[in-house]
Amino acid sequence: MTCDLPAASPAADPAAASPAAGDPAAGTPAYGPATYGDGFADVYDDWYADVGDPDATATTVAELAGDGRVLELGVGTGRLALAIAAAGVAVDGVDASAAMLDRLAAKDPSASVGRFLGDIADDLPPGPYRVVFAACNTFFNLVSEAAQLRCLRAVVERLEPQGVLVVEGFVPDAAGRPGPDHLAGEDGWPHVESRLHGRSLLLNVTTHDVGRQLVRGRHIEVRLDGAGPVSDIARIRPWQIRYLAPSQLDELAGAAGLEPAHRWADWRRTPFEATDTQHVSVYAHAGRG
Repeated sequence: MTCDLPAASPAADPAAASPAAGDPAAGTPAYGPATYGDGFADVYDDWYADVGDPDATATTVAELAGDGRVLELGVGTGRLALAIAAAGVAVDGVDASAAMLDRLAAKDPSASVGRFLGDIADDLPPGPYRVVFAACNTFFNLVSEAAQLRCLRAVVERLEPQGVLVVEGFVPDAAGRPGPDHLAGEDGWPHVESRLHGRSLLLNVTTHDVGRQLVRGRHIEVRLDGAGPVSDIARIRPWQIRYLAPSQLDELAGAAGLEPAHRWADWRRTPFEATDTQHVSVYAHAGRG
């Protein structure tokens, strides 16, 4: 970590975060746990305002938590955690990016969400928690199996006996390819998507390592108005994910001491079917019943 804030301790200053990254060794040398959040903090709320179902997420997490505490993995700018806190639930959030935690703090002057700086694989706050959750593919931001397993084991250590872990993710297709939000073309070949956003052209360039189930991407933002410093005219924001099929997630969770309790198609708890492209999976301590 290169931040001044201590890992897994409350932020000393008002600070904000985004989904955590993962093992630097699994990606490029420059890519570490804070890379995603630091790169996207200034645009996250604008670019992803319509992603997911925040109201249903908050309702489901609050009902699962009851009078217990909640921890969000990769809390980001607090889009979900603040909604859960508004429902009267005690919420903490951990993120590897101080830039993201700064954004959260700016939106949360009363500190209704506890802010913790750290990698979600290694630096979780002590708990205990009734619910730990990772929304919007955040768990896949850990880009090695080792990091994903460390995260799950750390969660198990912090869950109450009746606590649950909830993971939201996309479902790879039958050939093992990522879903439509993570298109990457053929194995090893770059895939490029483009769209206009305000006065900027956004390019998303991705490559797909099928064997490792790893997608590496670069969002390239080109300002079309030419205003501002030359360094701001084009900006590159890197991201990586290591995706898992639901069955693979079940197996990894089992290795950490968890077992499936529920699987839904969304946060509204729609029953999951084999053709669904998203899942919300709930895990409990193995053998707790």
